[in-house]
Amino acid sequence: MNDAFCVVTRHSTLSTNKQNIKARHARDEATAMTSSLACDRSGSYHCLDLFSAPRKVLKIEDGEERERALLDLVVSRGSPFPQNSLKSQSPLTFVEEFVVCVSLLVTMGGPLLWFIVVPLCMVLFTPWSLGFSLSIWVAGTVFLAQHPLPKWERWWPRSHTVRSMYKYFSYRICWKGDARIRARSSAPFVGAGGPHGVLPFANL
Repeated sequence: MNDAFCVVTRHSTLSTNKQNIKARHARDEATAMTSSLACDRSGSYHCLDLFSAPRKVLKIEDGEERERALLDLVVSRGSPFPQNSLKSQSPLTFVEEFVVCVSLLVTMGGPLLWFIVVPLCMVLFTPWSLGFSLSIWVAGTVFLAQHPLPKWERWWPRSHTVRSMYKYFSYRICWKGDARIRARSSAPFVGAGGPHGVLPFANL
Protein backbone atom coordinates (compact mmCIF):
# COMPACT_ATOMS: atom_id res chain seq x y z
CA MET A 1 0.00 0.00 0.00
CA ASN A 2 1.58 3.27 -1.03
CA ASP A 3 1.47 6.58 0.83
CA ALA A 4 -0.77 8.33 -1.70
CA PHE A 5 -3.35 5.57 -1.31
CA CYS A 6 -3.10 5.81 2.47
CA VAL A 7 -3.78 9.54 2.35
CA VAL A 8 -6.99 9.03 0.37
CA THR A 9 -8.41 6.07 2.24
CA ARG A 10 -7.64 7.44 5.66
CA HIS A 11 -10.04 10.32 5.07
CA SER A 12 -12.71 8.44 3.16
CA THR A 13 -13.16 5.25 5.22
CA LEU A 14 -13.11 6.39 8.83
CA SER A 15 -14.15 3.64 11.19
CA THR A 16 -16.30 4.19 14.22
CA ASN A 17 -14.08 1.83 16.17
CA LYS A 18 -11.43 3.90 17.97
CA GLN A 19 -9.01 1.00 18.11
CA ASN A 20 -9.18 0.54 14.36
CA ILE A 21 -8.56 4.25 13.85
CA LYS A 22 -5.49 4.18 16.09
CA ALA A 23 -4.18 1.06 14.36
CA ARG A 24 -4.67 2.65 10.94
CA HIS A 25 -2.83 5.82 11.98
CA ALA A 26 0.03 3.78 13.39
CA ARG A 27 0.27 1.82 10.14
CA ASP A 28 0.32 5.03 8.09
CA GLU A 29 3.10 6.48 10.23
CA ALA A 30 5.14 3.30 9.90
CA THR A 31 4.66 3.30 6.11
CA ALA A 32 5.69 6.97 5.86
CA MET A 33 8.74 6.31 8.01
CA THR A 34 9.74 3.37 5.79
CA SER A 35 9.39 5.51 2.64
CA SER A 36 11.39 8.33 4.23
CA LEU A 37 14.20 5.98 5.25
CA ALA A 38 14.27 4.44 1.76
CA CYS A 39 14.58 7.90 0.21
CA ASP A 40 17.48 8.87 2.49
CA ARG A 41 19.54 5.67 2.57
CA SER A 42 23.26 6.36 2.44
CA GLY A 43 24.90 5.62 -0.91
CA SER A 44 21.63 5.49 -2.84
CA TYR A 45 20.46 7.82 -5.62
CA HIS A 46 16.97 9.30 -5.79
CA CYS A 47 14.86 11.28 -8.26
CA LEU A 48 11.42 12.87 -7.95
CA ASP A 49 9.76 13.97 -11.19
CA LEU A 50 7.75 16.74 -9.60
CA PHE A 51 6.09 17.65 -12.89
CA SER A 52 4.44 14.23 -13.07
CA ALA A 53 3.01 14.30 -9.54
CA PRO A 54 -0.80 13.84 -9.57
CA ARG A 55 -2.83 16.96 -9.01
CA LYS A 56 -4.58 15.43 -5.99
CA VAL A 57 -1.18 14.96 -4.32
CA LEU A 58 -0.01 18.52 -4.95
CA LYS A 59 -3.33 19.89 -3.64
CA ILE A 60 -3.06 18.18 -0.23
CA GLU A 61 -3.24 21.03 2.26
CA ASP A 62 -1.32 19.41 5.11
CA GLY A 63 2.40 19.73 4.38
CA GLU A 64 3.43 16.53 6.13
CA GLU A 65 0.80 14.45 4.33
CA ARG A 66 1.77 16.00 1.00
CA GLU A 67 5.43 15.19 1.62
CA ARG A 68 4.62 11.57 2.51
CA ALA A 69 2.61 11.22 -0.70
CA LEU A 70 5.42 12.75 -2.78
CA LEU A 71 8.01 10.45 -1.20
CA ASP A 72 6.04 7.52 -2.55
CA LEU A 73 6.70 8.83 -6.07
CA VAL A 74 10.48 8.89 -5.63
CA VAL A 75 12.51 6.53 -7.82
CA SER A 76 15.57 5.16 -5.97
CA ARG A 77 18.59 3.24 -7.20
CA GLY A 78 21.63 1.78 -5.54
CA SER A 79 23.83 3.12 -8.35
CA PRO A 80 23.82 6.37 -10.38
CA PHE A 81 21.04 6.82 -12.91
CA PRO A 82 21.98 5.84 -16.49
CA GLN A 83 23.25 8.62 -18.72
CA ASN A 84 20.48 10.71 -20.34
CA SER A 85 17.79 8.84 -18.38
CA LEU A 86 16.68 12.06 -16.67
CA LYS A 87 16.39 14.25 -19.77
CA SER A 88 12.75 13.59 -20.66
CA GLN A 89 10.55 16.66 -20.93
CA SER A 90 7.08 17.06 -19.53
CA PRO A 91 4.10 17.33 -21.91
CA LEU A 92 2.67 20.84 -21.85
CA THR A 93 -0.69 22.13 -23.05
CA PHE A 94 -1.19 25.53 -24.66
CA VAL A 95 -3.07 26.84 -21.60
CA GLU A 96 -0.30 25.74 -19.22
CA GLU A 97 2.38 27.36 -21.36
CA PHE A 98 0.32 30.56 -21.65
CA VAL A 99 -0.13 30.75 -17.85
CA VAL A 100 3.60 30.36 -17.28
CA CYS A 101 4.55 32.94 -19.92
CA VAL A 102 2.16 35.51 -18.47
CA SER A 103 3.46 34.86 -14.95
CA LEU A 104 7.06 35.26 -16.08
CA LEU A 105 6.17 38.41 -18.03
CA VAL A 106 4.63 40.02 -14.95
CA THR A 107 7.28 38.82 -12.50
CA MET A 108 10.39 39.49 -14.57
CA GLY A 109 9.09 42.18 -16.90
CA GLY A 110 7.22 44.16 -14.26
CA PRO A 111 10.31 45.79 -12.71
CA LEU A 112 11.66 46.78 -16.13
CA LEU A 113 8.29 48.23 -17.06
CA TRP A 114 7.95 50.22 -13.83
CA PHE A 115 11.49 51.56 -13.56
CA ILE A 116 12.17 52.27 -17.25
CA VAL A 117 9.04 52.45 -19.39
CA VAL A 118 6.68 54.15 -16.93
CA PRO A 119 9.03 57.07 -16.06
CA LEU A 120 9.77 57.72 -19.74
CA CYS A 121 6.07 57.72 -20.63
CA MET A 122 5.26 60.07 -17.75
CA VAL A 123 7.99 62.49 -18.80
CA LEU A 124 7.28 62.41 -22.53
CA PHE A 125 3.52 62.01 -22.81
CA THR A 126 1.89 63.52 -19.71
CA PRO A 127 0.80 67.19 -19.65
CA TRP A 128 2.24 67.66 -16.16
CA SER A 129 5.57 69.22 -15.31
CA LEU A 130 8.67 67.04 -14.97
CA GLY A 131 8.82 67.52 -11.21
CA PHE A 132 5.15 66.62 -10.68
CA SER A 133 5.40 63.53 -12.91
CA LEU A 134 8.48 62.25 -11.10
CA SER A 135 6.83 62.96 -7.73
CA ILE A 136 3.88 60.75 -8.67
CA TRP A 137 6.25 58.00 -9.81
CA VAL A 138 8.33 58.19 -6.62
CA ALA A 139 5.18 58.13 -4.47
CA GLY A 140 3.93 55.08 -6.37
CA THR A 141 7.28 53.35 -5.93
CA VAL A 142 7.26 53.99 -2.18
CA PHE A 143 3.68 52.71 -1.92
CA LEU A 144 4.51 49.49 -3.77
CA ALA A 145 7.66 48.97 -1.68
CA GLN A 146 5.78 49.37 1.60
CA HIS A 147 2.68 47.43 0.57
CA PRO A 148 2.50 44.12 2.47
CA LEU A 149 2.86 41.00 0.37
CA PRO A 150 -0.16 38.67 0.27
CA LYS A 151 0.04 35.63 2.50
CA TRP A 152 -0.03 33.10 -0.28
CA GLU A 153 2.32 30.47 1.16
CA ARG A 154 -0.61 28.09 1.77
CA TRP A 155 -2.48 28.27 -1.53
CA TRP A 156 0.28 29.30 -3.98
CA PRO A 157 2.22 25.96 -3.97
CA ARG A 158 -1.05 24.17 -4.78
CA SER A 159 -2.14 26.58 -7.52
CA HIS A 160 -2.52 25.78 -11.20
CA THR A 161 0.24 28.29 -11.99
CA VAL A 162 2.85 26.44 -9.92
CA ARG A 163 1.81 23.07 -11.36
CA SER A 164 2.18 24.55 -14.85
CA MET A 165 5.65 25.83 -13.95
CA TYR A 166 6.67 22.36 -12.81
CA LYS A 167 5.75 21.11 -16.27
CA TYR A 168 7.21 24.09 -18.13
CA PHE A 169 10.63 23.53 -16.54
CA SER A 170 10.26 19.71 -16.43
CA TYR A 171 11.12 20.15 -12.78
CA ARG A 172 12.72 17.16 -11.08
CA ILE A 173 14.59 16.87 -7.82
CA CYS A 174 17.60 14.55 -7.60
CA TRP A 175 19.72 13.81 -4.55
CA LYS A 176 22.06 11.25 -3.09
CA GLY A 177 21.95 9.63 0.33
CA ASP A 178 20.66 11.84 3.14
CA ALA A 179 21.04 15.13 1.23
CA ARG A 180 17.29 15.72 1.45
CA ILE A 181 17.33 15.51 5.25
CA ARG A 182 20.36 17.79 5.51
CA ALA A 183 18.76 20.32 3.16
CA ARG A 184 15.50 20.33 5.11
CA SER A 185 17.31 20.88 8.43
CA SER A 186 19.50 23.73 7.13
CA ALA A 187 18.71 27.42 6.90
CA PRO A 188 16.64 28.68 3.91
CA PHE A 189 18.62 28.71 0.67
CA VAL A 190 18.28 29.05 -3.10
CA GLY A 191 19.81 26.14 -5.01
CA ALA A 192 22.05 26.68 -8.01
CA GLY A 193 20.13 26.29 -11.24
CA GLY A 194 22.59 26.23 -14.11
CA PRO A 195 22.80 27.40 -16.79
CA HIS A 196 20.54 30.25 -15.63
CA GLY A 197 22.92 32.47 -13.70
CA VAL A 198 20.86 35.67 -13.72
CA LEU A 199 17.81 34.49 -11.79
CA PRO A 200 17.15 30.82 -10.96
CA PHE A 201 13.41 31.43 -11.20
CA ALA A 202 12.41 27.77 -11.07
CA ASN A 203 14.35 27.28 -7.85
CA LEU A 204 12.42 30.09 -6.17
